[in-house]
Amino acid sequence: MTVFKSYLKIALFNKVTILIYLGIFFAFAIFIANLGTAETEFVEVKPNVSIFDNSNSLLSSMFIEYVEQNANVIEIDDDNVDDALFFRTADYIIYIPEDFENEKQIDSRSIPESFREAYLEILINRFLNIVDTYENYGYTHEEIENVIFDDMDTEVNVSLDVEVEPIANKINSYYNFSNYIILSLNIFLVSLIVKTFREEPILKRNLVSKVPVKSMNKLLLIGNLMVSFTIFLLVNILSLIIFKGDVVNFAGLFLLINTFAMSIASMMLGFLVGNFVKGKEARNGVVNVVGLGSSFISGAFVPQAMLASSVLLIAKFFPSYYFIYNNDYIVNLNNFSFDNVQIIYFNVIIIFGFALFFYILNNLFSKKKI
Repeated sequence: MTVFKSYLKIALFNKVTILIYLGIFFAFAIFIANLGTAETEFVEVKPNVSIFDNSNSLLSSMFIEYVEQNANVIEIDDDNVDDALFFRTADYIIYIPEDFENEKQIDSRSIPESFREAYLEILINRFLNIVDTYENYGYTHEEIENVIFDDMDTEVNVSLDVEVEPIANKINSYYNFSNYIILSLNIFLVSLIVKTFREEPILKRNLVSKVPVKSMNKLLLIGNLMVSFTIFLLVNILSLIIFKGDVVNFAGLFLLINTFAMSIASMMLGFLVGNFVKGKEARNGVVNVVGLGSSFISGAFVPQAMLASSVLLIAKFFPSYYFIYNNDYIVNLNNFSFDNVQIIYFNVIIIFGFALFFYILNNLFSKKKI
């Protein structure tokens, strides 16, 4: 009981910092809630495509004509491809190689995991499959040119159910931003309390008290679990208040599991920081660097689809990457079959793996086992 009272005193002594973090989170949550009511409208979608033809052959000419019938072909400079994709000026970039007539393969770049990417790949595969079929029957490209567009004359109108302010995007933004709060608050509070109990005067006093060291460490761990669980509840209760029935479904359940895993990993990271970082300034620096830095490079503030592959490669060394990847995947998943949710379970296991790794480091290098 004494340990818990001391625990509570330390937390209340730093209530201003805690309230600042919570204030930021509440402000963002209110902003998300007031983005506007979703309105559903049906719009015909034609993706924007840029084509670089290095073949200049009859087949490439047919291919370009086919793409023009099904997409908006735009011209951009080769040097501006990255900017075009980043700012969504182009959804898909097609590079036709010199040996296109023989290999019938293209190179491409696109906005990752977008529905326009999938749509265009279907169109491209359809064209190439029809060409292959004609070639297998002995048709030349000149003969194919005369008949291929008749075969593909049936126009496929694609209408997508698009929400002006889709609720899925709001939920996604909310949970992605919660990564920063979960990580920062856990590291700040847990490391502060662990560091306080590890200070020499308090440590010596505890060692001569009636409470065994093992019991004291167990109480400390339980106390930190309670803090982590409180942050976990706060995030999900606020989500329920804002989004109501939109998170009372399979997606909401998996978001709950994902958030719980991230809370545990953040708590164990706080243990690690508390044991090895000396000084208040250094600890606050770690909170900012790890909490804010890993959140940014993992996609909490900027979607992962917009981040460079080199940035995402670094982000994979932090649990935040897998937490946010799961959030993005869950809110866009319509069919929660076993095959579709395996990647979610896999990433949750990775997040728990980070927690176990932090726990092992604590036990290997701290003088007092936790």
